[in-house]
Amino acid sequence: MPEILVHSRSLLPSALQILGSTDVIEHAENKRVIISKFPKGDSIEPGINRKWSSFEGEHVTGLGGRATVKAQGFYQDGNEKKRVNISPGDYWEIRWDYDPEKGSHVNVKVGEHRFAVLYPEGDFRRNPQTAPNLYFDAIRDQDSFVGYRKGINEELAYYADQLARYYCARFRAFGL
Repeated sequence: MPEILVHSRSLLPSALQILGSTDVIEHAENKRVIISKFPKGDSIEPGINRKWSSFEGEHVTGLGGRATVKAQGFYQDGNEKKRVNISPGDYWEIRWDYDPEKGSHVNVKVGEHRFAVLYPEGDFRRNPQTAPNLYFDAIRDQDSFVGYRKGINEELAYYADQLARYYCARFRAFGL
């Protein structure tokens, strides 16, 4: 299935809406944190002054798991609200990402569906000078909240539970 682009001014809440319910996150089986490795280097892309060297190493970029409950999520496609059905056994994942074309965005996988939740065209947060900072800040918040430290692999299940708690709190804070 092709990736569906979802434009939103609130990335994480819109990504969480696709899952439809905190139950999908809270009661998931095999929850796992997604850890990404960042290389040491001069910059994230040519012309950007943000140094990779200040962000090198491993960081928590997302959460995944297998649904144990049925849920119906949704996303906005222009003026139309489209539904996403989630069934027990469906694998799901929410992960912060960055690329020069989309800027800071949140990737969501639900079963065979793939989404990229990104800021609308023309939004200042897609500017190449701003977008990487939003990405780094989101990841630092997640690292800090779960207390992630590189090399502490025996605590990965704990980190997954903590990040699930963080996402559910965000879900509820936005009245989703």
